[in-house]
Amino acid sequence: MDQNEQKWQEIWLAKEVFKAIPDNREKYLITVPWPYTSGPLHVGHARTYSIADFIARYKRLRGYNVMFPMGFHESGTPILAISQRLKKGDQKTIDLYSKYILEYEDEGNVPQIIESFKEQEALAGYFADKIMKDFNSLGFSIDWSRQFKSVDPVYQDFVSWQFKNFRN
Repeated sequence: MDQNEQKWQEIWLAKEVFKAIPDNREKYLITVPWPYTSGPLHVGHARTYSIADFIARYKRLRGYNVMFPMGFHESGTPILAISQRLKKGDQKTIDLYSKYILEYEDEGNVPQIIESFKEQEALAGYFADKIMKDFNSLGFSIDWSRQFKSVDPVYQDFVSWQFKNFRN
């Protein structure tokens, strides 16, 4: 990231310009399926979230009070399967995730991080953190004060509530 980008992103963060604060303006919520935290972003993610970001910015320019939250999908089979493969010493998975980690870290840190990924929470948390930084590097206008994860108890309670109340 160049210095100019970094300067403006720090200003946006400090001034909370993307935080939706209740007021009298018409509200607009935009959400996009959250990324699975089983690996780094790819160009498809950039496309998907760029579209949502464009809409959020357009609506802000039109005077709407826009909420653009972000969640991370940290539960489910893919993350569990990756952790289990790493626990079993699957070389293909070790090589793949070593390559992923090298996108962010020095080579000397890779073995320790791979070892930590044997716990699915560490794997999911690592990539959630990296994805958040990548989204910020792309300049997306996400309201990070409303960040959540699929493993958060309040989110799981909300899903349970939906199943109980909307099943019929």
